[in-house]
Amino acid sequence: MTIFKFTEARVRDLELGSGIHRDTDVKGLLCICHKTTKTFAAQGDVRRNKRHVRTVRVKIGRTDLVRLGEARNEARKLMASIRPLDPRLQA
Repeated sequence: MTIFKFTEARVRDLELGSGIHRDTDVKGLLCICHKTTKTFAAQGDVRRNKRHVRTVRVKIGRTDLVRLGEARNEARKLMASIRPLDPRLQA
């Protein structure tokens, strides 16, 4: 896992299958390089009473369809909702 500041060019140049990369600007924003695609995701911990309950990872979208700025904004929103509740369980 590498940690660096995401830019459109650096994300585009990541090799397929290289694993998970973290952004330094937005805590919780990931770029996951699968065998055939690259996707943006947000990952955070659900906590209750200051205790870790589970780690949640939510897919934002493929890097060729979602721009980096949009992914950062969506990751900020998801990170705010991950803290108190698991956003995957919300209707």
